[in-house]
Amino acid sequence: MILKPGEAAEFDTHVPHWLGPDDARTVELLILFGTQGERAHLKARTT
Repeated sequence: MILKPGEAAEFDTHVPHWLGPDDARTVELLILFGTQGERAHLKARTT
């Protein structure tokens, strides 16, 4: 997924993944975990 500023994503953290820029720009991430600590809870818009 490539996100725009203000967008978010939800995914199962048991699946291998990587977070970072898709180019040379810097990114800032805010990561929220549920009380179980196993899965990030975020939302993504799809096009």
